Amino acid sequence: MPELPDVEVYRRYLNATSLHQEITDVEIRTAKILEGVSVSRLKRDLKGRSMEAAHRRGKYLFAELDNGKWLMMHFGMTGDLSYQKGIEDEPPHSRLLIGFSNGYYMVYISRRLLGKVSIVGDMEKFIKEKELGPDILEIDYETFRETLKRGRGSLKTTLMNQKLFAGIGNVYSDEILFQ
Repeated sequence: MPELPDVEVYRRYLNATSLHQEITDVEIRTAKILEGVSVSRLKRDLKGRSMEAAHRRGKYLFAELDNGKWLMMHFGMTGDLSYQKGIEDEPPHSRLLIGFSNGYYMVYISRRLLGKVSIVGDMEKFIKEKELGPDILEIDYETFRETLKRGRGSLKTTLMNQKLFAGIGNVYSDEILFQ
């Protein structure tokens, strides 16, 4: 499952490949990945726009659009991104293709259809509505220690609680506990 380190790689990948390019095409292979947005609205909100910056909070990736809205992506258990020339060699399990004026596409891949994509008007409001805690990389030791005390249940459950620590999942909680 893509966790914070994986999504940070996606953020950097998006920054390196997809910023400041006009979006000319939006293709949704399955609407099941859409959360709180219709196919027509997603297309309308993306076409003619450009992504200006990429941000991450825990396991969520946000691409800031040039109109102040945000493209939100959550990768579920098997999500991935691919930036490629054209769509002739489209990766298996492609769910969303965003075409740019240079002929390249950013492809959102979700093998098991557990990922989600949406348009968000206010990233901070979205984070509050999802009750995401602080990003685990942005808290100091004392805050981490105090937050651990508030957790209920096992230490692993506390580490994976996205309301307490955004970004840690099953794999990294196991690694943390092993260390």
